Amino acid sequence: MKRHLFIVETLNKKKSLKKILGDNYDVVQIDVRLEECAESPENVLADETGTWGNSFHIENLASIRNKLEQYDRIFISTDPGETGEALALQIKRELGQDTGFARVALQKITQDAVSCSLQNPAVFDRHLAAAFAARQTIDHVFDEAISSFLAARAGIGLSGGLAGFAALKVLSDRDRQIQEFEPKHKKIISLKLQRRQKKALTAQLVKINGQAPDVPDDHYFKALIFDLKSQEFRVRQIDKNTDYEASPMPFKTSTLLIDALQILGFSFVKTLRIAQQLYSGVKLSEKTFSGLITFYLTDSDVIRNSLTEIRELVLEDFGKDYLPNLSSDNQTKDNKKVKSGAIQPIYIRKTPKKIKRFLTDEQFELYSLIWKRTIASQMVHAAHEHTVVQVGGGENDRYQLEARMRSTITRGFRQVYSPEPENGENSRFPGIPSELRVGEVLTFQDAAASVEKDRTPGCLSEAELIERVDKAGLREVQYFSDVLSGLAKQKLINSKSGCLALTRLGRDVGNIFREQMPQLFRVSFVSTIEREIENLKRGVIDFQTCVTNFYKPFQAALKEPVVVAGRPRSSGIGEPEVLEEKCEKCGRNLIVRVGKYGRFVACTGYPECNFSKPYSVGVKCPDYGCDGDVVERMTKAGRLFYGCSNYPKCNFASWQRPENIVCPNCGNLFLVIKEDIGFSKIYHCPQCKFDFDDDLVKIENKKNLFA
Repeated sequence: MKRHLFIVETLNKKKSLKKILGDNYDVVQIDVRLEECAESPENVLADETGTWGNSFHIENLASIRNKLEQYDRIFISTDPGETGEALALQIKRELGQDTGFARVALQKITQDAVSCSLQNPAVFDRHLAAAFAARQTIDHVFDEAISSFLAARAGIGLSGGLAGFAALKVLSDRDRQIQEFEPKHKKIISLKLQRRQKKALTAQLVKINGQAPDVPDDHYFKALIFDLKSQEFRVRQIDKNTDYEASPMPFKTSTLLIDALQILGFSFVKTLRIAQQLYSGVKLSEKTFSGLITFYLTDSDVIRNSLTEIRELVLEDFGKDYLPNLSSDNQTKDNKKVKSGAIQPIYIRKTPKKIKRFLTDEQFELYSLIWKRTIASQMVHAAHEHTVVQVGGGENDRYQLEARMRSTITRGFRQVYSPEPENGENSRFPGIPSELRVGEVLTFQDAAASVEKDRTPGCLSEAELIERVDKAGLREVQYFSDVLSGLAKQKLINSKSGCLALTRLGRDVGNIFREQMPQLFRVSFVSTIEREIENLKRGVIDFQTCVTNFYKPFQAALKEPVVVAGRPRSSGIGEPEVLEEKCEKCGRNLIVRVGKYGRFVACTGYPECNFSKPYSVGVKCPDYGCDGDVVERMTKAGRLFYGCSNYPKCNFASWQRPENIVCPNCGNLFLVIKEDIGFSKIYHCPQCKFDFDDDLVKIENKKNLFA
């Protein structure tokens, strides 16, 4: 009997296919790792054949080659998509045999799907493989050029390709927003208005004589309240309108990573690992071994093959009121022609509860999330009602008040899937009485005042970052965890409590890019390259054209002069900040440079003059009797700390940046700043261990924050 060979790249897929295929098939797992691209752009562009080199190192391919004569057919079943297709073509090429090969790209791993793929093998997709090779080449060229550029300015390199560059851009923009943010304070006055033997109405004072209320001090506030107590108020207008919260689209890779992190607390790596298990197959009985979800690496949110079944389930479990028309703009049409679809359950009728006993706790949580999101995508939108009450008081309605409330009319898809808490009533308004009528008379009962401070833009979480780069068109987000890890190893970013922020070095690098290469340091540049790769995948352009369309404008942008203060300079060489301070040795101006150990001050006469000193933060040393300055220093491990310029005579040192502010609680001569939280400054006293806000007001329950 003829035997066949199935080549796969993962152990889970090997286990699943062994149980599904039977005795006539041998399933072999290859040992593969990705190799770094070593081709220069000039070599790539000079190759008129439009071919590219191997991208993977496959350990056990020689042993497979020696056994090929035993098999009638060889099925290469690497994953669908760019990476899998490039790997499949390389396996075929290295095995050195022109006939007998077949491509099996499984969007789902079930008995029926495998049988169908064996009867109708796919075609090796050179366009997808070329897109993978182009992405590898572009990232390699980009990293080499950018690292060379940074080495001249900051003494460091950069890795992570276009994805790392886009992440740095997004984080740099948020960092600048935080640094430049100037909060504004607004005094909110809320009145509790009495109704005749009915529930009171709470409303906010919005205007006095047609102007926004200005309460400069407590004396004015007391006088205002005294006058309000004697006024009669009337309900002048009640407006109600309805808005709709669109049901979510089915999952693609980026949205799955985001929701799994925000809802389940799963890291990107953990989510992909569990999704791979659910895709590869789970034992559902002694004889049944099957995948539970479709392929999990996709940028499509189109449902394939299951739309009718999903709609039937919605109708049975929730009723016709929860089933939208197929013409609804948000509903994805059943599209069997789409190559790759959304991440969805293979068996819609296998609800999470029915198969829970076959899954681990983590598999159950992720499967439930995917199943609920898929069902919710085919349910009606949630409907919310907004109520706004206008109240007038005093002569000619001198006082104008407003109350607002948001309530849910129809939960719609939220019956199944609620990624975020529902927005209920505004916290300042504890509900608007349903029986309230226009013209109703109200009287003063109580008043309260509070200060509302503009919310400082916070640092981005990993989920928020991936959401932003995904909207910009960045693909292959499954590797984003590795990209962030690389940026962290290079000390460009740090992550604390799920919050991503630039380090001092990362901020300096971002400023260098913003000033020296404004044409490139934008997310739209990355989006343009992604569109070129998409055109390559569709066969609109070839490999060489794709790489050329990136390389030529990229090379031109690196060499294009940038005008600063009327003087052109090459964007390939950074210009350090020039200080008014003169060199102690030669009298030339000093400049601020950035090295791999942070900022330092050096002479413009280098290398003739080698004078240098640590960078001062502009604060005098807080130690009593010391006349030194606080300077930036680095530990051997690369951690920034602050010390005294008179070291070793003065041993002052602090992990946090000190400020010459006397502690309002204990009189200590300085406070320190916690800079890495991404919000407004919080001062801390190292002596009494208390924290203070921007106005030096003690923050309660924060003692020992730095202890």
